[in-house]
Amino acid sequence: MKFYTLLVISSLLVSQSWSLTEDEIAHFVSRPNVEHNTGLQGTVSVTYGKDPTKLLLQANGIPDHDTGSFPNADNPNSITAQAYRWRINRNPTYTEATSCLPTGPIGMAVNGVALYNPYTITCCNAVVEELDLFDMCTGHPGRNGGYHYHIYPTCLEDIICNTSSSIMGVAFDGFPIYGPIDENGRQLTKDELDECNGRRDSNGRYRYHIISEFPYIMGCYHGQIVDTSISLNCQCTELVEVCTEFGGNTGTGGTGGGGGGRSPKPHNPVRKKRSSTRLFQCCTDESSCSVMRIFVPEDFGNDGGNGAATNNTSMLALILSTVSIMLGGSLL
Repeated sequence: MKFYTLLVISSLLVSQSWSLTEDEIAHFVSRPNVEHNTGLQGTVSVTYGKDPTKLLLQANGIPDHDTGSFPNADNPNSITAQAYRWRINRNPTYTEATSCLPTGPIGMAVNGVALYNPYTITCCNAVVEELDLFDMCTGHPGRNGGYHYHIYPTCLEDIICNTSSSIMGVAFDGFPIYGPIDENGRQLTKDELDECNGRRDSNGRYRYHIISEFPYIMGCYHGQIVDTSISLNCQCTELVEVCTEFGGNTGTGGTGGGGGGRSPKPHNPVRKKRSSTRLFQCCTDESSCSVMRIFVPEDFGNDGGNGAATNNTSMLALILSTVSIMLGGSLL
């Protein structure tokens, strides 16, 4: 009898299911902002479809915050409206078995922008190799015109020390994605998360967390993908050992997936002069989050005579400093 009871408890822990709460669903809103490259406003919705066991995610992928100017000297891709339509389990079931991440989108942010896996198309670290392609909100468009994030979206929510993070999005297996601070106000590290970048909260609910360390948003799925339109072709399951600096593989620049359009130009390796010794902390209050660190030119070297590159590099340093401060890690 004792063995049977333990077996039942073990089975419940392995296959327990949860659903997005009404409060979590209410966070999926696109703020009223006209994106300057497209002249469009973002749209996003999470609704119950005809199948009561599924939720329908819909969005046009237009960000609801400031964006960089695209195309530009480093990224020839334009931001274009998408027709995102994904179905996820309304009550996702946690399983011990994991599945790898597909190329490109792995979930949707609360503003309807796609969340991407941590890899470039050559299986390098996208955050390292594509640094100078991110704009001030840590997003950029891929070859299909879809604006997306590989790391914490800095323009969605400030990260305040000792204040629990809000939901930032949902993975395609149905589990929510939160920021780096847990429900008790404690900032999480990679060592406190599982291989998929997830954990159970104090109520036993499974959730993923975005942190400043690879794989940043997610490393794999702990639930089931039910939408057959979502590719299960996992091109990258681990980082390649050698990467040409700043995605210098000519013609492959790396967009994390998506077809059509052109690849970004090979990056200027001179820019990749970064310090790995800096440590950053989350913001102590909302006002301090708006203060960016002063750019230090020697961190990224010079532009080799390209003034436009200098501006992009300066902006990049500010972006990474801000992300690192907010996430409490070191990206520089």
